[in-house]
Amino acid sequence: DLADPYAETSRPKNPSLGIEIYNKLVKDRFDLVEARTLVKNTKTKTIDGIIGLGYSTLSNDSYSDMVHEACEAERISFQSAELHGRHLTLCYVSGKTIINKPDIYKPGFYFTNSEIGDISVKTASLISRPSLLQRAIQPYQTSRLIHSGRNFLSRVRSDITNLVGKQWNTKF
Repeated sequence: DLADPYAETSRPKNPSLGIEIYNKLVKDRFDLVEARTLVKNTKTKTIDGIIGLGYSTLSNDSYSDMVHEACEAERISFQSAELHGRHLTLCYVSGKTIINKPDIYKPGFYFTNSEIGDISVKTASLISRPSLLQRAIQPYQTSRLIHSGRNFLSRVRSDITNLVGKQWNTKF
């Protein structure tokens, strides 16, 4: 049969075989999946990751809202966003100018959230050259927060607020 196995109209010829294989795999490796949560991609109907008990969830939507609130409070404008799978990157740039000759350079901030994989939140300062859409990002140093702990969300909010409220404002 040369039918496309991924076509929506194709049906498994032996669905019980798939169920049997899945259950054998889980039984054989139960210690790896016990007490863990599967991160499902409902669009592709696949599992994107497996997370443990200590994992604190932070969706990219929630993270984006936190970043936007903090930046808006300091009058820092959205510049760009990229989403690669479950990894979100946000860039915000200040209206202030650091250098204006031979080109304009502005301070800003770089935020990332990885829902799975790296499973961390990172923040950094950046310098933007808007005319060429270029930016230089400061190394992360201590601003990497792992998705764990009871006060994870408050630490993330505090990290964002501290970076945005203090980093460039104290230097100008």
